[in-house]
Amino acid sequence: MSDHTTTLLVAQTPYKPCEHKFVFMRHEGFYYQAGRYEDKYVSTDYFFCEKCLENKEVTKQHSGHPDADIPNWCKVIRYK
Repeated sequence: MSDHTTTLLVAQTPYKPCEHKFVFMRHEGFYYQAGRYEDKYVSTDYFFCEKCLENKEVTKQHSGHPDADIPNWCKVIRYK
């Protein structure tokens, strides 16, 4: 008996990184009291690329006194 080996040659295409086109998917936001004089706000936006389906998360956080001036994105979370 003779040994036969077969080699499979695969043509490799050069890697080309995706030129992402991210699209907004959803938003999650919440706040909680971290103590008597501190509120914490967390906002996360989720995106996906139309071309390669890669996911991306963008998270913002803010903490401060409840009576202090807060950014607009915190007001959206607090006063739903």
